[in-house]
Amino acid sequence: KNDQNKIEPHNPVGKRVVLRNIFKLNKDLIIKKDDTLVISDLNKLIFTKNANLYIYGNIEDNSANKSIWEVSDGRSSVYINSKSKIVLKNIDFYGFSNLDEKEKHHILPSAITFYKTNVLIDSCKFFNNQNGDDYVNFFKCNDVIVKNSHFNNVLADAIDSDFSNFIIKNSSFQDIGNDAIDASGSH
Repeated sequence: KNDQNKIEPHNPVGKRVVLRNIFKLNKDLIIKKDDTLVISDLNKLIFTKNANLYIYGNIEDNSANKSIWEVSDGRSSVYINSKSKIVLKNIDFYGFSNLDEKEKHHILPSAITFYKTNVLIDSCKFFNNQNGDDYVNFFKCNDVIVKNSHFNNVLADAIDSDFSNFIIKNSSFQDIGNDAIDASGSH
């Protein structure tokens, strides 16, 4: 329930945005550079009304439980540009689209974008993207690891890595419309 989610003081400049149980995101959520998104007790994050998630700070997840991030109506995207290492583990992503905010002139080709961020994706699944060139894009990321993950029913590229350093281990790709992995200018 939404009443169990809260924003609490984290430190003098940042705060902790705590999402628990089932949370409906019906407007953009922005995690600022000194803030932390806490998803340890999040079972399901439902994106509605074209809501996007922007993470410039950190993500904290101390749970081994599976969570689901799903778009139920509209077009939604996740954008991450963080100085913290971002760890996404045991998350199933359903139905995301490329970032397309015409009012703000913020248009990106991918559903989930990492920009200049070190990232570990472990035991995640990516299903049924709705629009865009890539499901996941790494752009100018120095240290990326994708392991034990699965991509299924992707319109174009499952992973597009531009000018990044990445490793993909023990992952699978099924029903991909274009490249499973596109490594333009990457190592």
